[in-house]
Formats: sequence, structure tokens, C-alpha cells
Amino acid sequence: MMKTIVRSLLFCSALLLMAACENEPVVSNTPDSEMNKTENLVFDVSNACYTTDLMAGQFYLAGNVYVKMDANNVYVIYNAINDWKIKATHLYVGDCNLIPQTKTGNPIPGKFPLATNNPSGVQQVVYTIAKSGLGDCFCIAAHAEVSRPGQSETAWAKGENFPGSNWAMFFSICKSNCLDEEQH
Repeated sequence: MMKTIVRSLLFCSALLLMAACENEPVVSNTPDSEMNKTENLVFDVSNACYTTDLMAGQFYLAGNVYVKMDANNVYVIYNAINDWKIKATHLYVGDCNLIPQTKTGNPIPGKFPLATNNPSGVQQVVYTIAKSGLGDCFCIAAHAEVSRPGQSETAWAKGENFPGSNWAMFFSICKSNCLDEEQH
């Protein structure tokens, strides 16, 4: 009888533990109110205030990175072209001095606060970042893992080179140079 009670208690405890783990909220470095991402949707980039190439393996044009702003948000849009697909993204948007880097100045995309993982590949990834958390001018480091049939590459949004010994890039943008959509 005692063994049955102990087994029942252990079974119930295990069920409670599993239920508690399943309902535990996911913790993010960026609150949902400040960042949101969508994948594989068509986001209108026709009135983007900044556009740059998404360069794969230094030499291949795999797409573009667009920046748009409205009264409350900054939108960073990765858009693959032709037969390229976006498998993963790593994005930093903020103070230029705080981009995660090694001591020698090489960026660390895995430590960028915003990321997606799309194993089957998508054409577009859109990030929404609250303007209120950004200074008047800020930096964007947009990294991606892209592929097309027979080829996989790392990719960066074209801009200024990081001080390290690699081809990674970032760009800076100011709110004043990017009119709100409702001002167009």
C-alpha cells in the first residue's frame, strides 16, 4: 500500500513539474512591445528611406536590406532576390558603440539581440523596433545566412567595415534623415 502511495505521489509530482515547464514564459532581451518580427510576408518597401545591398560571401548580391520608419517604429526588412533564400538573421539596432564585437573589432552576430531561424528558407524577414528606445542616430548591423541551390553563404548588409580583419559591415542612420511614412 505504501509503495502505491509513493508511486502515485511521484507520478503526480512529475505531471505537475512537466505542466509547469510547459507554461513557463519565454524570456527575451527585447520586450515584445519594442520588437516584433514577421517572416515570409510581403512587406511594402517602395517608400523605404534607406536601402542597401545584402552581400553574400562578399561578392554575390543575395538581396537588399531596407529601413522604414513611422511615428512609433523602425522597420528593418531583409529581402532575398532571385533564387536566394534567407535561412537565419542576426540583427543589431542601437548605439554604434554597443555592437557586440571581439576585442579586435570583429562583430559577434550570435550575440546580436535580434535573430530568426528559418531552416527551409524565406524570401523576407521584417523586424519592428520601437523608435523610443533609439537615439536620434543609431547603427544597424544586419547579418544573414543565405542559400540558393548548390550554395550557402554568410551575408551582411553593405555599409562601413568593422575595424576587425573581416568583411563584416554596418551602417548608421538618423531619424531626421528618414521621414515618417505619414509625412510622405
